Amino acid sequence: MSVYRNLVAAGGGRMRGEVMLAGWKNMHPGEQYLTKYIDLYNHVEDAVYVARSEHFERWFENALDLPGRYYLQAIEELFKANRFAKGEFIGLGRKLSPKNIKVFLYLLAGQTDDITTREQVFAAAHLVVAPCSHCHENDTWRPYRAVHGFEDGGRSVACDRPLDKEP
Repeated sequence: MSVYRNLVAAGGGRMRGEVMLAGWKNMHPGEQYLTKYIDLYNHVEDAVYVARSEHFERWFENALDLPGRYYLQAIEELFKANRFAKGEFIGLGRKLSPKNIKVFLYLLAGQTDDITTREQVFAAAHLVVAPCSHCHENDTWRPYRAVHGFEDGGRSVACDRPLDKEP
């Protein structure tokens, strides 16, 4: 954690967006500092490609500074200790847990995402209780481990998998 604390201290109490951006870019330096410019050059006459590239770069190149306290809490409690997934995270003065999510989730994972892998994203399906019309009975929700509308390795995940016990 000392590295993260030092980065926040160097940012005057903030985690500077430009520092995070440099870290993201340096995960794939060849792509970020060479390949994307070659691709742009190869498509310079394609107005849609150029416009889309410009739009993305305006967004990507302007990472926001984060309050240092928030950033350090996220690193320590969410990423390292995994407190939210365990149902132990305190936010806004109360314990937060995925088991308390009572709305549908749409899980979307990038095939080559460096930050949150596909496996991590889809593992979230097993941490929540999601309502659906099939799970509704006599104006109460029956708990089911279910996230509707995605496939995990060709297997549809639906409301046919009850929880082992009440949340």
